[in-house]
Order: sequence, then C-alpha cells, then structure tokens
Amino acid sequence: MTNLEQKMIIALLCVNEAVPVQYFERMMTKEEVDTTIHALMEKKIIHRSHHGNGKYQLTANASIEGNVVALDENYVIVAPSGDHNIFVPRSPYEHIRIGDTVLVNAIYHFDGKCLGKIQKRVIHHKKNLVGIPIQIENDYYVNYKGTLYKINMTRKKDDILKKVIRYKLVKKKRYQSTYAELIKVIGSPTDKGIQNSIVLNRLGIHDHFPKAVQLEVKSFPDKVTKRDLFGRVDCRDHLVVTIDDADTKDMDDAIEVTKTEDGYRLIVHIADVAHYVKYGSKLWKEVFYRGTSIYCSDRVEPMLPEELSNHLCSLKEGVDRLAMSCELWFDKKGNVVKRDIYESVIRSEKKMSYQAVNQVFQGNIPDDYLPFVSNLSVMKELSDLIRGKMLREGYLNFNIPETRITAGKEVEPNIRLRTRSIAEDMIENFMIIANEEVAKYFVEKNALAIYRILERPKMQKVLKILRELELSGYRMNLEVPENITPHFIQSLLNDIHTTKDKIVQETLVHVMNRAEYSLEEMMHFGIGSIYTHFTSPIRRINDLCIHMLLKQHIKQWEFSEYDDEELREILLNVATQATKTERIANVVEQTDKKLCEVEYMLHHKEEEFNAQIINMNGHRMIVQLEDSLIEGNVFYKDVNQEWKYFDQKKTLVRKDGTELKVGDYIRVVLSPDCYGLSTVDLAMHPINGNIKLLNFSIIGVGKMEKETKKFLCKKNCQNA
Repeated sequence: MTNLEQKMIIALLCVNEAVPVQYFERMMTKEEVDTTIHALMEKKIIHRSHHGNGKYQLTANASIEGNVVALDENYVIVAPSGDHNIFVPRSPYEHIRIGDTVLVNAIYHFDGKCLGKIQKRVIHHKKNLVGIPIQIENDYYVNYKGTLYKINMTRKKDDILKKVIRYKLVKKKRYQSTYAELIKVIGSPTDKGIQNSIVLNRLGIHDHFPKAVQLEVKSFPDKVTKRDLFGRVDCRDHLVVTIDDADTKDMDDAIEVTKTEDGYRLIVHIADVAHYVKYGSKLWKEVFYRGTSIYCSDRVEPMLPEELSNHLCSLKEGVDRLAMSCELWFDKKGNVVKRDIYESVIRSEKKMSYQAVNQVFQGNIPDDYLPFVSNLSVMKELSDLIRGKMLREGYLNFNIPETRITAGKEVEPNIRLRTRSIAEDMIENFMIIANEEVAKYFVEKNALAIYRILERPKMQKVLKILRELELSGYRMNLEVPENITPHFIQSLLNDIHTTKDKIVQETLVHVMNRAEYSLEEMMHFGIGSIYTHFTSPIRRINDLCIHMLLKQHIKQWEFSEYDDEELREILLNVATQATKTERIANVVEQTDKKLCEVEYMLHHKEEEFNAQIINMNGHRMIVQLEDSLIEGNVFYKDVNQEWKYFDQKKTLVRKDGTELKVGDYIRVVLSPDCYGLSTVDLAMHPINGNIKLLNFSIIGVGKMEKETKKFLCKKNCQNA
C-alpha cells in the first residue's frame, strides 16, 4: 500500500458521497483495495456508509491536507489530489490565500460538490500584491479589498505616480496600523507587455537573479576545461546535430543516429547542467524556487541564469559542451535491445532548424544541408519505427491544432494556426524514448527516482463525456471496457472521422487527469509505459534532479552523503515543487495567451469570422474562431427570438427548422460589449489565470447556410 493509493481513494470520495468498493477495484487490485481501506479506516479517515452494500464515505472530522488553488466570491477551493476539489465557504476564511497549504475537514456533499471547513493553515503563502497608487493630499495609498493603506516609501513620490507597483502589507507591531511597503515599480499601465509583468509579479516570480547567485555563476569558466573532461566519453568526432526552432538559444538536446547491421543506434545528448548546479548551493536554491522556465509571448522567465541557459550549457554549433548521454540500440522492428547512460563531451556539427529539416524531407534541400541528407533520412526511418511501436503499446496520439502567437513591445499580436511538422515529431519521438529508457534504468536498479505519472481517467468522467458526445450527434461503435485503457481512448480517436473530430479530440483531452511528478513507479497513461523527464534540465527542475541521480549511480556524486530516507525526502520535495511550479507556469502562459487574444481581437473589432460551435448549454454556446482558435461566448439572449434551445438534444432550433449543434459553423463578429475591455484591467484581477472569454454576436446565420454547407462539404472531402 502506498500514499498514492490512499490519495486515489480519498480523491474519489471527495467528489462522491458514498462509493462502493467495486469502484476502487477499477483503479487497483483487490488486495491493494483491502489493505488501503483497512489503513484509512484505522486512521478514521473513512468509514462504512449507512447506505450499506459495501459503500464507504469520508469521516466527517477527517483531516485532509491540500493546497488552496483558487478563490472566488463564494468558496475557498482546496485540491487534496489531482483535479478533485473540496469547496470551503469563503466568509470565515478571508485570511486564506492561493498557495496556502491547509488541513480540511470534509463534511458533506451538496450539488455535486464536496464541502468542508478549514481546520488550520499549515503553510502560509506570502502574497505579492499589485496595484496603482492613488494620491490623497500629500500621501499615496493603495486600495486593497476596499480598504486604503498608506504607502511607506523612501523614494520620490513622483516615481510611482500613475504607475503599477508591487507591494506588501506590513504590520510591524501588534497595535500599529497596517501600511503598504513598496517593493518594486513595475511600469506604466500603458506599457507594452505590462499585463505579463503584472501577472508574474503577483505570483512572486522574479525577473532577476539574486546577487549571490550571479556571483556564483560568474565563478564558472566560460568554456569547457581539461579538468571537466575527466571520466567522460569523448563524442566530439561524432556526427551530432541539434534541431530546434530557428530562434532557439537554450538548446539542451542534441542527437546522433547511425544505421547498424542489426538496426539502428540513437544517442540523445542532453546538456549536463548538473555539472554546474550543485545540490545545496545558492544557485540550486534559486533554481529550486523557480522550478521551471516560463514562456510568454513577449519574454522568457528562465529557470537558469542566461550565462548558463543560453551560453555555457547550450549545445551550440562547433563548441565543446558537457553532456549526459543516453545511448540506445534498436533492432529492425524498433525495439530497444541495449541501453547505456554516461557523461560525455560533444561538439555539435550543425544547428538545424525544424523549418529547414522539413524542407529536406520535402526535397527542397538548402545548400548547407546537403552533407546531412543521408543522415536525416536515417533519422526519419528510426523515428517512424519508434512512433509505430509507441502507438502499438498504448501511446495516445492527440492531434489537436495549436496556434503560434507573435508579439513584442513594438509588434501587435498576431495569432495563426501552427502546423505540426515531421521534424518536430521526429525530435519528440527521440526525446520520449530517451525519457522512457531513463525511467526503466531506475526501475531495473531498484533505485529512488522521480517519475512523470498520469493516472488512469475515472470511469464516471469518461461515461459523462461519452454521453455528452452522443447528445452532440456522435455515434461510436465501441464498447466501454471495465477498466479504461490507453488503447480504448486511442480507439475512440481513431473511430471518429468527421468535420467535428477536432472537438472530439479536445473533449477527450478533458477526460485525462493532470500529469504530475511522483516517487511512485506508476505507468504514465498517455505514454503507456513507466516514464520520467530527463531531456530538459535547462528549463525543468525535475530533469536537473534526474541528472543528479544518474551521476550518483555513475560516479557516486551528488547524494552519496544521504541515506535512503533522507534522499526520499529530498526527492519528494523536488517532485512537489516541480508539479507546483509547472502549474504556476501553465497559469501564466494561459493568462498571457488570453491577454494576447483580447488585444488581437480589439484590433479586429468589426471583422467577420468563421467560427465552430464547440459546446452548448442552457444560456450560451462556446465558439472557436476557425483561423486563430480563439474561443468566446455567444449568449442566446443576444440572439433573436426565433431561436430556441433544447437541452436534451443540445440543439438550437429556429422556427423554420434550421438547427445548430456542436460542430456546426457560423459567422460571428466581436460583440460591442467587448470594446471597452482593457488588457491591463484583465491582468490586474486574474484568479488563477481564469480570464473571462470574449463575447461574440451571430451575424446572418440564415444568409450563411449555403456557405456553411459548402464549407462542411469541403472539410468532409479533405478528411475522406
């Protein structure tokens, strides 16, 4: 029995009042269920339900630890595990903040929510506040939740006039009044990119590294030294290349592929960041705090200082670089038959771009790529073999369209569809197999490690989604198995080939749980195998820690002074921080995306757009613009009275019999009530990045019917 099994049962009970034991047996073996239930009952966390029939429920006074993930007007929302939340009435807990760790007593279920009360706050999250000062007579104040706090400052008052600032509320002595202490002037509300600065500052993300960290980085040599080469495999005469976006500076992976008599040899070389970042150093502590790099449309907030991420650790063309290499030998069917992991020194032969490599595959070969054509062809052969094997073993291939956002201080946002390329898929295949084999390395050694896990989707969630899809007109010829498997989800993806398949894929994505980092040796549901993250130590704390663990096995370095229990505690902290910072980064990146969409649409106020209906409910439909994938609302109250919504069929019907369902295309224009939107206003008040969708108006559905049918016919022909 593990903590993970306990968490799985508790999470299920958090969203269901009483659960029969059979539900638990869908997630784990009967023996595991019996052992876990016995342990939870001994701790008085769960008890047999009065409903009988082998059902269990949470004990009313059971204390469950979780993190506050969101606040709204009514609830403090606490996540004890994954996506399952406990809702706590807000009014008695105004002091609770996002990020706090709390103990919650689950009380009862109402309207599909598990309600509870907070027993105590375990860890207090220091909130970073952002606002614009107001002047009253000769002093400056900030308005926080309707109360004015005087700003205590030493700099000239003109410096903050009409500026966005970061501050904290301070109360030095018990009976002193609270005042605002100025931390930083972020900029003017009209500055380009100010919205991202606001969001980053609110989340406490630094835009600079502490001086002590900068001094530590300056002590590193600016190139690889002879001393660095001790004990390393010399791969500098190998045909090694990097393949990234043309403007990438932090290149942390390089590859080499050769054909052998029995199959293929692939070596994935990853930047050896752990050679420079030592556990317990000032640099490590800062990297641990950041946890991940954050990529916005107008900037990157890196995990590592630029001297490392873009220079000393970046696998640049023609320069000696230290690497951690994963060497894999394949047979002709794509099976890994041999593996070796070691420290190396490499020298990249060429910095390639996805765009140019795709040109090579299309036969339009740039002159400087002519010497590499044969090698690229071998790479593609191996990549196709790997992808085929992955699909057979349970890899989920979601082919969901993405957008590329271009923005900057001097550039208006531009949003266009991003086409997935052969070169990108090829590198992704190589990285996935390397991550998978490194995870297997730790399993075979029975050694502690951090794994990337994705739990099996819950049966009730899958059934709910399938019912919704049926209401929208989808018919599936598949039986639902007792246990949801990757092959079943992939079969659903393969079973539907219509103009609406994009919606089906996006719907099925929502069935999946959120991936996280864990010390449990558990299959990654989306990969179909045990898995970890090893290939991006420049931008992820977990990958860096995995490199440290590998060094421990190769050279008895990093963690040799710690026993297993101490090491477990270290890794647990890293796994928790990696998961937490990844989700913060997702919040920032999604907020940035929404803000760019707002700004983009405000530059296209009166333009008409083709939009696909992707969801419907009793008062609105959610539409997605065809060219940019921007989502927004169309409220029925804004549509003329000729239309009526039928919930049972999820259909909007006009008096003349014309129907609108999920998947149909309509023409829309930005609603006038969006014209007054300010990106700054939106950025000042995000709750976990949840910015409201834009609103659209339907224009001339009747006029567009012929065009819509023509469009749908075209799409069908393309898909056939």
